[in-house]
Amino acid sequence: MKNKNLKNTILSQLTLYTISLSVLIFLLSTSIQWILSDNENINLNWTLIINALTLSSMSIFIVYFFEFKVSSPLKKIANYLECLDFEHSDNALNLERPHHDDELELIVNSINHARQSCEKICEREIYTQHLLNTTLVGLALWQINGRLITINPALARMIGRTVDETCTLNYWKDIVVEEDVAAEQAQLQALKAGEQYGPVEKEYQHKDGYDVPVRISALIIEKEGEYYAWSHIENISEQKWLITDLQQAKQKSEEANLAKSQFLANMSHELRTPMNTIVGCAEMLEEEIKESDQDNLLQDVKNVHTAAKHLLALLDGILDISKIEAGKMQLYSERFDLKNMIQNTITTIQPVIENKANALRILWDEDLGEVYTDLSKVRQIIFNLLNNASKFTKQGIITLEVRRQREKNEDDDWIIISVSDEGVGLTEEQKSDLFQVFTQADASTSRNYGSTGLSLAITKHFTQMLGGNINVKTELGKSCHFTVRLPALMIVEKQEDVASETPLRMPDIPMESGVLLVIDDDETVRELLTIYLSKIGYHVVTASSGQEGLKLAKKLRPDTITLDVMMPGMDGWQVLSKLKADPDLAHIPVIMLTMTDDQNIGYSLGAAEFLNKPITRSQLIKVLRKYRSKNASCTVMVVEDEPITREMMVRMIHKMGWQVIEAENGKIALQLMQERQPDLILLDLMMPQMDGFEFIIQLQQHKTCSLTPVVVLTAKDITVEDRLWLSNRVETVFQKGAYSRDELLTELRQLLVRVAIPKTE
Repeated sequence: MKNKNLKNTILSQLTLYTISLSVLIFLLSTSIQWILSDNENINLNWTLIINALTLSSMSIFIVYFFEFKVSSPLKKIANYLECLDFEHSDNALNLERPHHDDELELIVNSINHARQSCEKICEREIYTQHLLNTTLVGLALWQINGRLITINPALARMIGRTVDETCTLNYWKDIVVEEDVAAEQAQLQALKAGEQYGPVEKEYQHKDGYDVPVRISALIIEKEGEYYAWSHIENISEQKWLITDLQQAKQKSEEANLAKSQFLANMSHELRTPMNTIVGCAEMLEEEIKESDQDNLLQDVKNVHTAAKHLLALLDGILDISKIEAGKMQLYSERFDLKNMIQNTITTIQPVIENKANALRILWDEDLGEVYTDLSKVRQIIFNLLNNASKFTKQGIITLEVRRQREKNEDDDWIIISVSDEGVGLTEEQKSDLFQVFTQADASTSRNYGSTGLSLAITKHFTQMLGGNINVKTELGKSCHFTVRLPALMIVEKQEDVASETPLRMPDIPMESGVLLVIDDDETVRELLTIYLSKIGYHVVTASSGQEGLKLAKKLRPDTITLDVMMPGMDGWQVLSKLKADPDLAHIPVIMLTMTDDQNIGYSLGAAEFLNKPITRSQLIKVLRKYRSKNASCTVMVVEDEPITREMMVRMIHKMGWQVIEAENGKIALQLMQERQPDLILLDLMMPQMDGFEFIIQLQQHKTCSLTPVVVLTAKDITVEDRLWLSNRVETVFQKGAYSRDELLTELRQLLVRVAIPKTE
């Protein structure tokens, strides 16, 4: 249309030029005619003819000139412009007038140049539009109020619509899944032109009703006072699905690992029970072989005992890690003397340290005092660190340093435990993996040093559970220095408390029992007699002076008294006189231990027997057997469902000269107690029909046996709730595999002494 108007304009101009030229010629002819009119000799008609011919010639010439020189090129220009298509035209305008350089050629050159420029613009526009239409990322230009200006097909596809359909929507109302649109609009309006918004993650509403997760970034643009957001939108559905799949896979992996840990933690009773039986039987065999003439078997039994203890230690480590991973490892806080606990731990670890010719150096504060924390875990931390140091040190010095200190601006004390060795040390790479489970410094560590990679991992877990931390300083080839920092007062949230008849089994050999009071000023003699007499079943109580002996005799009413004659202050004769002068004590047999021949004096004062120092074990037992009380033998009930473990416990108790009542579970035990009341009960917790917890509840309601002391022997993992519940109902709890035979027997002797005291009052 524009090209046609241009053509008409050019033709109108040509017509105007032609008329103007004709008028000019007419005026010229009139002038000639006027001039000729003065000549009388020329005929007027010829004048008119000449003028007409002249005018016609001039007109023909003008028409020809404009037609071929002006009008025709202009028509060609107009036709070219009318048919011009910048997207498809590759031909330039050419008037085919060689050797012409006039205004028309200037117009033609300008048109051709403009055509080329427009073609480039069109090409760029086509390319840009192609990019917008084919890009996989959504693009949109929208006003801050939500009116969409333009979008690309990728954005329309994200929400399941066409481009035209999407452009009719409002960004905030129809596309964005947003609860607080006003707040986000305010945030956008606060931005200035050129500032960036996002990236932020949102959800768009799909036409089919579900939400599409997207990530959007935008550049703020200002145009004629209006603000627009030129947005870049990425569909992140696939990423979200992948993240979800990874999270589910991670959760399944963690659940599988937790199930494994829970299985091992729940199996601790079943795994520890047979190992505890092996260790206990090996201990008894070792002691029996020592008392026999079969020394050739002693080393074999020791090897079995050592291997069993080692295997039990490995098993304990694996079970501890499993309990930690399963979240079943719990704390039990109690108040105890720190120095005594450390001394006991050193006594246990000393043979391991000396095995490689190492020496232990101890540095500690004299006023370590009492702490309130989990005793077993602190002991395990110290034991593990010393054991680790002894493994990697040979013929060196291992240093244990324990300090109590208070940090600045803190009200509570801290216990600092340091263990240094002179071992192989670690590289920085090895140090980074030091506390990982089943991780060694290198592949040869386990082979060369016998390490499983568990003890330090357990130590770190225990340290963190107690509210402390652990770190290590090391130098390759020289040493390692571990430092543990623990609070002296651990704050723990307070937890709420949550058959057939078996006959009485007697000892296979005659053994003694009862309370025996040893009065002697010589400490060595007191210790020796305690060892002698405890092994045959006596509950031994000692006094270092005559006055102390008289007080204990009145309090305990012992079955027998051994009395030294030569003592400072109040000698044996004076003590004997006072004993026989007391009606409540006169019946007690007194065996005099003397180095002089004063039997006549002794017998006259009421002594039962005389033994000259030094005395032998057999002499003492022979004399004591004369005066043993028929009713003094103690009866211990063993409530254990595992036959092998029960038999081991019976044999161990028989060696102490005590009688045993066996019960397979709590229900049978209660039935047997109707016929005979035991002096002490050894109780397992995990049993069929009636477990240990139910048995304790039933026992407390028993008319005659409610005060019978109970010692729990269990392989069950005792929780904090269980321990708190048991602490008010039983005497003590032994974890199977975590105690020695001597420790158990010592505890039983002490309990039976307390049991025997009321019987004699």
